[in-house]
Amino acid sequence: MAVVLEPAGPSDAAALAEIQVAAWLRAYQDVLDPLELAERTDVEARREAWATALRTPATGEATVVARLGPRAVGLCVVREAGTEPDLPGVPELRALYVHPVAQGAGVGGALHDDALRRLAGARAVEATLRVFSANWAARRFWAGRGWSQDQGAPPLETAGVATERWRRPLGPVSA
Repeated sequence: MAVVLEPAGPSDAAALAEIQVAAWLRAYQDVLDPLELAERTDVEARREAWATALRTPATGEATVVARLGPRAVGLCVVREAGTEPDLPGVPELRALYVHPVAQGAGVGGALHDDALRRLAGARAVEATLRVFSANWAARRFWAGRGWSQDQGAPPLETAGVATERWRRPLGPVSA
């Protein structure tokens, strides 16, 4: 079954919340404090947050949903001008989550390559993303797609956990 990517809309909020929560529960159970993880994986709170974000997206932000058949199984958010204070205007891959039932089916790779095409369309030469330092699976995923840790990046914590900034040139993307 082929992965189909399309812009996410407000009607996708519940599916995106389910994807994000399932991915967080799988990836971060050994990374985040259990109370922090429980707070961040409240499906209803995530649905409300997605509904708001999809109704009124930040300037230059795009959210894509990945489907296998009729089921939404992945999501990706990019922003043309990221939020790194020392890299103003550098685009950012803000989020990429694949529901555990679809991991290994090429969904993450399809979302990643689509994100790079979108960011390259912003006429940028590189992009950034943040990853939890302790998330080894994600670090392998990013490294395998040409990203590398930015050793000079200012430190940042999310949910009380250290994150790393990674960077990647925006050049040709494999099909």
